[in-house]
Amino acid sequence: MKSITYAGGALVTGDAVTAALIEFVTGLGPDSSQVAVGIPVLQADGTIAMQTLLVGPSLQLLTAEADELASGDENELFAVPDIAPTTYRAAAESAEAAASETQRFNDAISAVDSM
Repeated sequence: MKSITYAGGALVTGDAVTAALIEFVTGLGPDSSQVAVGIPVLQADGTIAMQTLLVGPSLQLLTAEADELASGDENELFAVPDIAPTTYRAAAESAEAAASETQRFNDAISAVDSM
């Protein structure tokens, strides 16, 4: 489990949730707006509840190991939420693959033109 310092307080959540949140926040570009993200958090009474964090490109998170405060399987207690990626990485395509894809596209256009 991890403790995340956020807005002057500490939240306890799972390692995988923390990793997903950090990956999301570090992927935000400098011109990105703030985004609301819900994550499962351990409450003072021992229950798990979703909390919404407002995150943006300038957000600074501090994470630390937390004591095992909740009983049960961490991955079941703190299911990783679906946090959509904010960045996409381009990959170079081989010349052969590009030529093949171009030919496939041209063939499709020709088929439409001949209708």
